[in-house]
Amino acid sequence: MNKEELKEAMKDKIANVKSGKVESETFNISRPPEDFGDAVELFYNEQEKCFKAVVFDPQTNTIFSEEKMEDENEVSSFIVKTVK
Repeated sequence: MNKEELKEAMKDKIANVKSGKVESETFNISRPPEDFGDAVELFYNEQEKCFKAVVFDPQTNTIFSEEKMEDENEVSSFIVKTVK
């Protein structure tokens, strides 16, 4: 998935996570094997009414950080900034 496709699919994916249609969604862009970059897996906690974004290396599945956010716009900005 390239950056434009990522932006187009992002709103639907965020809505699917928030509504509970899916447990999580992964945001990543296609890269050549020699290029490095992070991916984000997004979850929604209904009890806390917040999103949890897990930043990880898609090649090794190493988790780098976890962030909590409440607003869909904040989530979108974070994903775009993280998945370069």
